[in-house]
Amino acid sequence: MLPPRQDSFWMKTKRIIWFVLPICVIALILGVSSYDNNLVSNGYFEKGLANWNPVSTSLLIDPKSSTSGLLPYHWNLIRTRGLRGWFESTHNNNFAMIGAGNKTGGLISQKIPLHGKGGRYQLSFDFAATGDSGRIGALEVSVVDANGQSLLSKNLTNSTPVQTWYVPDKLIFLQKFEFETPPEISEVTLSFLDHSPGGGIAIDTMVKAVRLKRMH
Repeated sequence: MLPPRQDSFWMKTKRIIWFVLPICVIALILGVSSYDNNLVSNGYFEKGLANWNPVSTSLLIDPKSSTSGLLPYHWNLIRTRGLRGWFESTHNNNFAMIGAGNKTGGLISQKIPLHGKGGRYQLSFDFAATGDSGRIGALEVSVVDANGQSLLSKNLTNSTPVQTWYVPDKLIFLQKFEFETPPEISEVTLSFLDHSPGGGIAIDTMVKAVRLKRMH
């Protein structure tokens, strides 16, 4: 009687690859679809502040921030966010610095067409603050319809425990909010307003990777 056949290491490895590969392809396709569904124009600020209406706002170009352990910033996006982080790492990670230059009332806004599709939507973005040690950055996030009716309103804060004029990734926080619109709403306005204490002196709030998608 012959002994049972022992598969070689290479044969086992090939089986694992053929099993995992289709899963990776499916995940990649779903990820691309999710990324392309963003209703915000220039949400990653790849084109500067184009498509946005800025007031007292400047652009901080891809600061690369610092590192987390031995991983550079873009690799850290992949480590902490998986597939979404991979897509973000392939794009500019520009920040809109709201209230730059010690100015109050910093604002960016954008009118976003919904193409006549009411329902539930998810807004997501990265939120950071940069400035002198101990300063508090405050940001108001709002979504209103064409009649000025509020659909979403949130007040966020972010502190700078040490003086920093770059953006450490440990001080960047992913925000996610959901809201609903009736079917007749064809357009909303998304706004980010800086209202940091002390008139925004020596502190700026910052956003990047702004995304709005319809939930299914």
